[in-house]
Amino acid sequence: VEEVLEETILPKLMEAFPGVSVIVGGEEEEEEEALAGLGEGFLLALGAMYLLLVLHYNSYVQPILILSVVPFSCIGAIWGHILLGYDISIISAIGIVAMAGVVVNDALVLITTYNRLRAAGTNHRHAIVDAACYRFRPILLTSATTFFGLMPLMLEGSEQAQFLIPAAISISFGLLFGTAITLVLVPGLLGLFSRRKGEEAVYKTKPDCLPY
Repeated sequence: VEEVLEETILPKLMEAFPGVSVIVGGEEEEEEEALAGLGEGFLLALGAMYLLLVLHYNSYVQPILILSVVPFSCIGAIWGHILLGYDISIISAIGIVAMAGVVVNDALVLITTYNRLRAAGTNHRHAIVDAACYRFRPILLTSATTFFGLMPLMLEGSEQAQFLIPAAISISFGLLFGTAITLVLVPGLLGLFSRRKGEEAVYKTKPDCLPY
């Protein structure tokens, strides 16, 4: 109904009566306000995550590399809605916010492993490759179990489930797409931006426990 109004009826009406203005109210107005509030909260959450990661890694670059997977995961969530034929709604946006917190963990685990390998004396290039190899199975299994765990909900045909399906699509497809991006994008970005003067030198301090 909204598409017909916006694309067909309202343009003709405004053309026939110049000066007429249109204001959307009711449920549509409330949803727009909720989406705006959710977007602000999402940005605040990303900012809080960045500050925590800066304190943890003592670096301004590595937290950016970790959070870089979030926009690509959102692309995966959007494609999931397109493939399954669902419109993006406020429930979808809530699912995207939840998915962002999960997909960040994959990149965090990979970069933590890279840092431990560097501290153990592995050179920059080998540390990137080894970190991706060591964390490949845990990252893939985490995403796969989440995706298949949500699949029954996405395939549910009952009327009650339709309310939650968009959130499940956002989480599952966003996480699935984010996993592939994490295993490709993050190592590549580490190779580009984590190299510093003297970084190829071996760290003398060894970690408490190696990742393997």
